[in-house]
Amino acid sequence: MSVNRYDIPLPKIEGAQSEIVVAAWLKQPGDSVRVGEVVAEVSTDKVNVEIASPVTGVLEAILAGEGATVVEGTLLARVVVPPRS
Repeated sequence: MSVNRYDIPLPKIEGAQSEIVVAAWLKQPGDSVRVGEVVAEVSTDKVNVEIASPVTGVLEAILAGEGATVVEGTLLARVVVPPRS
Protein backbone atom coordinates (compact mmCIF):
# COMPACT_ATOMS: atom_id res chain seq x y z
CA MET A 1 0.00 0.00 0.00
CA SER A 2 1.22 3.48 -0.75
CA VAL A 3 1.29 6.44 1.59
CA ASN A 4 -0.37 9.63 0.38
CA ARG A 5 1.38 12.93 0.97
CA TYR A 6 -0.36 16.29 0.76
CA ASP A 7 1.48 19.59 0.55
CA ILE A 8 0.12 22.64 2.35
CA PRO A 9 0.80 25.71 0.16
CA LEU A 10 0.45 29.33 1.20
CA PRO A 11 -2.92 30.42 -0.18
CA LYS A 12 -3.60 33.77 -1.81
CA ILE A 13 -4.05 36.35 0.92
CA GLU A 14 -6.35 39.17 -0.16
CA GLY A 15 -4.83 42.59 0.32
CA ALA A 16 -1.34 41.29 1.06
CA GLN A 17 0.79 44.11 -0.30
CA SER A 18 3.89 43.43 1.74
CA GLU A 19 5.97 40.53 2.95
CA ILE A 20 4.21 37.48 4.34
CA VAL A 21 6.05 35.87 7.24
CA VAL A 22 5.51 32.49 8.89
CA ALA A 23 4.62 33.71 12.39
CA ALA A 24 4.13 30.45 14.29
CA TRP A 25 3.74 26.71 13.93
CA LEU A 26 1.00 25.27 16.13
CA LYS A 27 1.89 21.69 15.19
CA GLN A 28 5.25 19.98 14.89
CA PRO A 29 6.43 17.07 12.71
CA GLY A 30 4.96 13.84 14.04
CA ASP A 31 1.82 15.52 15.39
CA SER A 32 -1.59 14.28 14.27
CA VAL A 33 -3.73 16.80 12.42
CA ARG A 34 -7.37 16.83 11.36
CA VAL A 35 -8.83 18.34 8.22
CA GLY A 36 -9.51 22.01 8.88
CA GLU A 37 -7.30 22.11 11.97
CA VAL A 38 -5.04 25.18 12.15
CA VAL A 39 -1.40 24.14 11.88
CA ALA A 40 0.32 27.51 11.37
CA GLU A 41 -0.14 31.26 11.35
CA VAL A 42 1.30 33.69 8.82
CA SER A 43 1.25 37.46 9.07
CA THR A 44 1.49 40.54 6.91
CA ASP A 45 1.70 44.13 8.05
CA LYS A 46 -2.12 44.20 8.11
CA VAL A 47 -3.47 40.74 8.92
CA ASN A 48 -2.71 37.43 10.58
CA VAL A 49 -3.96 34.38 8.70
CA GLU A 50 -4.47 30.86 10.03
CA ILE A 51 -3.34 28.01 7.78
CA ALA A 52 -5.37 24.80 8.09
CA SER A 53 -4.58 21.24 7.12
CA PRO A 54 -6.39 20.08 3.97
CA VAL A 55 -6.46 16.47 5.20
CA THR A 56 -6.42 14.29 8.32
CA GLY A 57 -3.07 12.63 8.92
CA VAL A 58 0.34 13.28 10.47
CA LEU A 59 2.44 16.39 9.90
CA GLU A 60 5.50 14.94 8.20
CA ALA A 61 7.61 18.03 7.61
CA ILE A 62 7.67 21.79 8.02
CA LEU A 63 9.05 23.25 4.80
CA ALA A 64 9.05 26.94 5.80
CA GLY A 65 10.20 27.64 9.33
CA GLU A 66 9.07 30.37 11.69
CA GLY A 67 10.34 33.74 10.54
CA ALA A 68 10.59 32.67 6.89
CA THR A 69 9.35 35.17 4.29
CA VAL A 70 7.03 33.40 1.86
CA VAL A 71 4.94 34.15 -1.23
CA GLU A 72 1.67 32.75 -2.54
CA GLY A 73 2.12 29.09 -3.49
CA THR A 74 5.16 28.49 -1.26
CA LEU A 75 4.95 25.01 0.24
CA LEU A 76 4.66 25.40 4.00
CA ALA A 77 4.37 21.80 5.17
CA ARG A 78 3.59 18.23 4.18
CA VAL A 79 1.00 15.91 5.73
CA VAL A 80 1.08 12.13 5.39
CA VAL A 81 -2.16 10.17 5.26
CA PRO A 82 -1.48 6.57 6.29
CA PRO A 83 -3.05 3.86 4.15
CA ARG A 84 -6.29 2.37 5.42
CA SER A 85 -6.06 -1.26 6.42
